[in-house]
Amino acid sequence: MAAGFTFSGGTGVSRWTLLKDKRMHPEAYRVAVVIPSTIQWQGFYDHNIQLEWEIAGHYWRDPWLDKSKHGVSFTPMFRYRIPIANQYVFIGFGVGATYIDAKQWMDRQLGSRFMFEDRFEAGLEYAQHRLSFSVNHYSNAKLAEVNHGVNVQTINYSYFW
Repeated sequence: MAAGFTFSGGTGVSRWTLLKDKRMHPEAYRVAVVIPSTIQWQGFYDHNIQLEWEIAGHYWRDPWLDKSKHGVSFTPMFRYRIPIANQYVFIGFGVGATYIDAKQWMDRQLGSRFMFEDRFEAGLEYAQHRLSFSVNHYSNAKLAEVNHGVNVQTINYSYFW
């Protein structure tokens, strides 16, 4: 598979959203360039684990603070791919570095602008397309005094050429 783009949209989870006002849900959008590596491990039969590099830009809408947040990240992703018919089902995991231009999102104090991005993803690949669901966790790994962290759930669409 060649390089591609991923477009993601979803929402973050906040205590404010869950307890107070359902209309004030934070939105999260992500655009990534995906570069598959030549590193691949063969598993059972024709299963494999593929290493991919993702360079992403983030946009987080914060209705509570009425401000947008922007960021960039670099995340190596390992995807375990299982062939079924003419497509692949996969799960993926990655840990990378992220920079966000603010230290707060909704009621979450991030403590630092430099954070780690932990991603878990599951989805389906068919030809040049990939559709998946991911859960992303952003935190500073207790490298700052405050570390509330943020969880973001997204639906992702990728196109490869």
